[in-house]
Amino acid sequence: LPEQALASLYNEATVGLVISLTNYSRTPKEMLACGLPVVDIDHPSVLSAFGDSGAISLATADADSIAQRLLELLNDRDRRQIQARAGREFVAGMNWQAAGRSIDTNLRTWLSARRAGAGSASRAASA
Repeated sequence: LPEQALASLYNEATVGLVISLTNYSRTPKEMLACGLPVVDIDHPSVLSAFGDSGAISLATADADSIAQRLLELLNDRDRRQIQARAGREFVAGMNWQAAGRSIDTNLRTWLSARRAGAGSASRAASA
């Protein structure tokens, strides 16, 4: 679906569920940006993206755990609101400009380190 249609669906939902066991999905961040509390799988790729931010609820990869996390959010409006707020704060600074700045900074840092390493290697070879 186009982004606007997805955003509309996310804004109508009560809780979002993401299950991606192969690689990190951008879907939870899109849901969080819409203020939708999210349940995702406790998986290394998910943990690397969210850490212990409290922005999402984690379930183990079994039906009982997933159902339990969903029910906890569905049955507790205050918890949904707290998690939705944490999620919006988590993604607040994430946009294409910020991503571009991060790539630029990291690439410049890497190139500087590479040039410095090449310079010291040249000096060591001539000594």
